[in-house]
Amino acid sequence: MTAMTHDGTTTEAAATRRGDPRKPLRLFFPQWQGSGDTLALHRGALLLWERFFADGACLEVPVPTEGEQRLEAGIHGRSALLEQLRTARELLAKAAPKRIFTIGGDCAVELAPLAYLNARCGGDLAVLWFDAHGDLNTPESSPSGAFHGMPLRCLLGEGDPAFTALCTPWLEPYQVALVGARDLDPPEEAYVHAAGIQVIPPAPSGACLESIGRFLEGTKASSVYIHLDLDAMDPARFPHCLCPAPGGFAPEELPAILGALFRERRVVGFSLVEFAPQEPRAAECLAPFFALGDSLRSL
Repeated sequence: MTAMTHDGTTTEAAATRRGDPRKPLRLFFPQWQGSGDTLALHRGALLLWERFFADGACLEVPVPTEGEQRLEAGIHGRSALLEQLRTARELLAKAAPKRIFTIGGDCAVELAPLAYLNARCGGDLAVLWFDAHGDLNTPESSPSGAFHGMPLRCLLGEGDPAFTALCTPWLEPYQVALVGARDLDPPEEAYVHAAGIQVIPPAPSGACLESIGRFLEGTKASSVYIHLDLDAMDPARFPHCLCPAPGGFAPEELPAILGALFRERRVVGFSLVEFAPQEPRAAECLAPFFALGDSLRSL
């Protein structure tokens, strides 16, 4: 069956749009099912698309906006999430990009681009996971059954076997730093301690970049992937997220950190996810990030 996307094209047409092969592939994946039965993140992804992708082609993963999100094997919307992940992996394999800039809905969109780039880089990849949360739960440990709290654990090879099978090759704990994490569930804290995953707390740009630099030097990886869940920012300054956690980065500090990383490191992947606008002009709160447009177009 042919479905329609947000801009009126068919899913077949949307899935085959391509950009300049010399530039990063722009992936639009407005998945919302991982966050529960709400379309807030889908709406947020569309607003981000208008700001970052409307001036050119992108690769789009078709995502329906209807359907019951049943609890299956401890995960809400499991069937839809698996189908969308398979589609995303197939589209990326066909496009074979060297670099990827992703605008997504929930954090679970990361399974496709991150696993793809880890394979392409032969494991020579460091991951900076900017997020208030660890996203390290399993179906057994998750208090909610929402899959956006589980993707990083899947990428590390643990969790629902149907998902982990689609995330190979798995990341190793030494490849990952949680940047800005401050709201981990007890099972996640235990896993972070046991696995030796580095946690870099929110800090002003200079101090944060020093900590990130030490982590990157320790990994000896030549390529970097940056995951940005917007709840990494202080909800007192940026309230447009589903799962706010007190503290976090100041909105003006985070673009400065990202800008330095884009200039100084070989960034092969970047994602912008979990934007839950509370009012129509919410995207204006992201104005400091729009100045990164040239960096994002070239990585």
